[in-house]
Amino acid sequence: IILNSISKLKELCDAKIIREIYPSHEKFAVGRELLDELYDGINNIENIWDTKEKNKFLRAWVIKGNNFKYII
Repeated sequence: IILNSISKLKELCDAKIIREIYPSHEKFAVGRELLDELYDGINNIENIWDTKEKNKFLRAWVIKGNNFKYII
């Protein structure tokens, strides 16, 4: 579902229906590249799964990718 949603956003950017993306942690718009990096990062989780660290506060695993942290 997540990858499908990101793919749809990428398509909307390519069709110039979406011109700006504002992630919740940013004050300024970012480019489509952020969606590409997120998509690629999620696809790579299986390869970096062994690097996961337990976070007691979040009660979750945290996996650090190149550009994102994934909380699972």
